[in-house]
Amino acid sequence: MRKLSKRERVLLILLIFLLVAVSYMQFFYLPVGRRLAAAQQRLVIAEEELALGQSQLIRLRQMEKALKEAELSPDFRPVAVPEYDNINLVMLEFDSILLNARDYGLTFVQPRLDEHLAQRSVELTFAAESYAQAKEILSALYDFPYRCELQNITVQPAAASPQGDIAAQPVSVRLTLLLYEKL
Repeated sequence: MRKLSKRERVLLILLIFLLVAVSYMQFFYLPVGRRLAAAQQRLVIAEEELALGQSQLIRLRQMEKALKEAELSPDFRPVAVPEYDNINLVMLEFDSILLNARDYGLTFVQPRLDEHLAQRSVELTFAAESYAQAKEILSALYDFPYRCELQNITVQPAAASPQGDIAAQPVSVRLTLLLYEKL
């Protein structure tokens, strides 16, 4: 083998140096940079989740405080979520509430069953002698002893062509009552 000239040795050293530098960049510096960027991104996401969790915790504590204050209120009345398929008790409540109505009709829709909850929708129509009586009945439905939600309430005069003030006339009411029951 022949001896390398000075120029060839310098070029060979430069080539080796260049090869080491490219290898360092390719196999160490760039992967570490990518991992560092990914870690910083995960840190930002974790900080956002922490901030969201803290705000949810603050809101939860505010709601707990409001619930405790409401429980201490003299107007507090706990509302039960009954067991599923207590239709007999519900019908007794409807009968006692709608006792003063001129007439009423109930249509039960097939319940929607979730994991732990049944939602029973009841289409309710009734006629009342006056707006005040209808308001009393609606108030009694609002204070229903079982967990429920009143939806789509419509109050209109019972006569085809209303004359005068609606408060002094018979009215018909249509609404949807959504009952919640435990499974």
